[in-house]
Amino acid sequence: MNKLSNYVPNFGFKGWGIAILAICFYYFYLGGVFDAGLNTLVGVYNELYGWSITQIMFFVSLGGWLAVLGIGIFGALCKKKGAKFVSIIGLFLVAVSFLIVAFSKSLPMFAFGLVMNFVCATSYGVVGVGQFGANWFPRTKGMYMGIATMGVTLASATINLVIHALIPRIGVSGFMIACAVTCVVIAGLVALVKNYPEEAGAFPDNDKSVSRAELDVAAQAAAEYKKNSPWNPKKVLATPETWKVAIGWGIPMLASTGVMGQLVPLLITYGHDPMFGIILLSSMWPCGVLGNYLAGVLDQRFGTKAASVLVVFLEALAALLMIAFGRNAVVVAIATGLFMFAISGCSNISMSMTTTVFGRNDFENAWPAISIISKIIMSSGVVIIALIAEKSSYQTSFIAIIGIVIIAFIIMLCTKNKCITNGEPS
Repeated sequence: MNKLSNYVPNFGFKGWGIAILAICFYYFYLGGVFDAGLNTLVGVYNELYGWSITQIMFFVSLGGWLAVLGIGIFGALCKKKGAKFVSIIGLFLVAVSFLIVAFSKSLPMFAFGLVMNFVCATSYGVVGVGQFGANWFPRTKGMYMGIATMGVTLASATINLVIHALIPRIGVSGFMIACAVTCVVIAGLVALVKNYPEEAGAFPDNDKSVSRAELDVAAQAAAEYKKNSPWNPKKVLATPETWKVAIGWGIPMLASTGVMGQLVPLLITYGHDPMFGIILLSSMWPCGVLGNYLAGVLDQRFGTKAASVLVVFLEALAALLMIAFGRNAVVVAIATGLFMFAISGCSNISMSMTTTVFGRNDFENAWPAISIISKIIMSSGVVIIALIAEKSSYQTSFIAIIGIVIIAFIIMLCTKNKCITNGEPS
């Protein structure tokens, strides 16, 4: 195998096409229109129709919870039809959801479009992006995810600026129509790619040291294996490693998202002005991009497990800094940057660890189950941190975060760092 760079992705022309599509997937999944964009949109809809923040956020939460159904449905469809098919179908359904929202004049219709968006976006934002990564980059999946998840950070950093620029000119309905058109365009681009690099005349991980004949033999063997793989949903869920990956790599995201979702009220309790938290959220996004990239580099250089341990250590350090120096603006800014780094890093390594443990050929069997479990855990973050703060204090919630990180660390150490299936390992 050729020596792949640990610092600069060596994806090849066609591989970079997959990676760029993955950035687009994440832009319209996490951190996008109905995530960070709600900071602007809730005010727009309140002014237009009088819908309250509480009403809108209720349906946002509902969409987040029901998204697990989408992961299950699209995961099963992906196993039958492949990542390309499921991503295209999902993008068209998300385009329809944007159109429903665009022409909604009543809260129930708006809510239907919103929830549909959350559910259908899992097709490409969870199932498709992960499966493309496992298919095209089985050994460099950490670097791939480091690039792909930059879409989350870019969305968080730019979506409100885009909304502010477009809505005064074309209105909120026009903006939603523009989002629908963009999703259709992305679907058209997905139609040009292949599920596997072998189908596109490329090489997995762009590793050209393998001959085309050897690659064809390996592809045929993989296809035969998949027809009779013993790793059905029952076996996946009965395997301890499934739960270790889902929980061990899911609870750090619970902690990080729980904090970042309540950063402004949290900082108020430490005596900071509300605008301070808003400024931090708007200006610290480069830490997220750095987290995306460095987590991929560390994954490639030292392995997924080592990268994971470092990411959760930084998360614990951020919580400790908040506990000890929460009234110091400079230290709080550093801690916020570390949390953003951790969120970005964690979003990389869950998929990467799944590929490590279940291999390229059984990834499609394990990823939906792990994603559903992780999604439920992650979606509980805001509620859990809020409950702890309400019953005690935000300082106590940071102590809880350190406890959560220690639990994650122990689970990570107990997780096998090798492929446990009979399929092609990562």
